Amino acid sequence: MNSLQALSDRWGTNNLAAAGALATALYAWRLYSIRQANKDLPPHVPYTNPILGSTLDYMHAPHEWLAKNFDKYGPVMRASLFGREQYLIDTPLIPDAMKHKNFNSEQGANAIQFLDVLVGLAVDYHMEDGQHLVLKALNNRMEIFVERIRPYISLMLDEKVGRKSGPVTVEDPFKLIRSMIAQAMCDNFVGKSLGRDPEMIHVFTHVTDVVAALATAGASSMVALIVPGFRRWYANYMVNNRKILKPYTDILIRKLTPEIEARVALRQSCGTNELEWEGSKPVDVLQTILDDRNIDLTNREAALARIGEVNNLLLFLIFASVHLTSVHITWMINSIALHTECHEELLKELKLVLASHGGVLSDEALRNMPKLDSFMRETFRTRFDCIGGSQRIVQEDTLLEGKYLLPKGALLNPITFRAHQNPGHWPGREDVMEFQPWSHEEPSSRTSPAYLQFGLGRHACPGRFLAVNEAKLIVSYLLGRYDVKLKEPEKGVVTPMPAFTFSIAPTSAIVLTPRDEKDALVLL
Repeated sequence: MNSLQALSDRWGTNNLAAAGALATALYAWRLYSIRQANKDLPPHVPYTNPILGSTLDYMHAPHEWLAKNFDKYGPVMRASLFGREQYLIDTPLIPDAMKHKNFNSEQGANAIQFLDVLVGLAVDYHMEDGQHLVLKALNNRMEIFVERIRPYISLMLDEKVGRKSGPVTVEDPFKLIRSMIAQAMCDNFVGKSLGRDPEMIHVFTHVTDVVAALATAGASSMVALIVPGFRRWYANYMVNNRKILKPYTDILIRKLTPEIEARVALRQSCGTNELEWEGSKPVDVLQTILDDRNIDLTNREAALARIGEVNNLLLFLIFASVHLTSVHITWMINSIALHTECHEELLKELKLVLASHGGVLSDEALRNMPKLDSFMRETFRTRFDCIGGSQRIVQEDTLLEGKYLLPKGALLNPITFRAHQNPGHWPGREDVMEFQPWSHEEPSSRTSPAYLQFGLGRHACPGRFLAVNEAKLIVSYLLGRYDVKLKEPEKGVVTPMPAFTFSIAPTSAIVLTPRDEKDALVLL
C-alpha cells in the first residue's frame, strides 16, 4: 500500500487510474484479437488460457507444464508464451514439423530473435546467404580451419590458466571459452592481419552480448507478455534510436574498408581469383562474401558500396559462430567436469589418437574419436538449456499428419528435448534421461529424429561440424593437461531456465588442477 500511495502521490490519482484503464483496455483488446483470429480454427488444435498465466506457469516449471499440457491436448497445441502465440509440437510429430517443405525455419528464427532487426537485412536473403557462406568457406576446408584454431586454444588456455602447481578455479568457463573462439574466428573470418587487431578482437568477443540482449528484448517484461509486437518495437528502438550496435559497426566499417581497398588494388594488379593472400590461402569468409555477392573487385566504387552488406553479414556470422559455439562447448566442459568417472576412457582414447597422428589433433584425428563423440551426443541430448531454437513459420495452410490444421503465418515451435526423452527412441532404457556416455555410435555432428541438437534435414545447422571440432579440441586440451572437476559437484551443472530464444550457457564454475608433467599429454 505504501508503494501504491507513493506512486499515486508522484503521478496523481487520475493519471494512475488512466494508466490502469489503458493497460486493461490493451489486455482486453489482446484477448479479443486472438479469439477473433482463431475462432474458425478446428477444435483439435486447442488453445491454452490465460495469456499471461501460460507464461507464468511455464516459467515456474517448464518441463512439467509442457508434459501436463501435451498429455491433455495431444501432440499439437496452441499457447501464448512470452508475448507470442505459438503452436507447440510434441513427439512423434517433431521430425515432420522440422522437415516439412511448407515450414520456413529462417522466418521462424526471425520471428523469435528478430534477425532482420539485428543485422538490417531481409531475413530470407540473409539466412540463406549466411548458411551458404559457412558451408563453402569453412566446412569444405576443415583441415585448414583446425590448423588455424589449434594455436589459439593452446595459447589462451596457457595464458588464462597456465601451468601453476595448484588448482585454478574458473568461475565463468563461458567467458574463457568465448575469448578463445572469438580470437580464432576473428582470424579465420577476416585474415591474419586484421584477425590480430585488438579492436577487431573486441568486436568479435563482445558484440554477442548486445545481440543476445536484443534477441531476448523485453521477453520477461509483463508488457511484452500482453502487448503484441512490444518485443519487436523494443528491439527496433534499441537498434535505431539507442544505436547500441553502432560502436561495433563503426569499428568494422573503419577496419574493413581499407582491407577491401587493398584487395581491390591486388586484384587489379594480378587479375586472378587465386591470389595467394598473406602468403597462404586462409579460410577467409570476408573474401567469400565478396566473391559470392558477385562484387567486381576491379571496381573500387562497386566494392565499397557493398561494405554495409559485408558488415551486416559479418555481424550475424560472429553471433552464430562465437556465441552459439561457445555455449555448446561450455555445456561440454561442464559435463566433462561433472562426469569424472568418464575421464579414464576419454584419456585412453586421446592417447591412442595422438599416438597414431604424430601427436597432433588434426581434422582426421578429431574424426577418429568415437568415445568423445558419444559423450558429446549424450551431453547435448540430455541438456535442457533451450527447448526452442527450431521455430518455423507456416507458409500456407497445412494439415500435419492429415488432421492438425496449421494456418498460414502460424509460428511453430517443435519442443526438441521432448524427442530426446522419447522412450521409443531409446529401447531397453528404464530411464531415458539417465546419462549413458558410451551409448552412441554416430558422430556428434550427425542429426537424427532422436538427436536434434543441431536441427534436422535441410535446415540443420551448417556450422555444426565447426562447433564439434572446436569442442573436441578444447576438451582434449583440457583433459590432456588438467584434471577437470566442478567447483561444487554436489550441485551438479547449474541449468538456466529454458527459453524460447537461443541457447544459454550453464553457470557452474570448474576447477582445473594441472597434471604431473609425466602424465600430461603434449598437444601441439
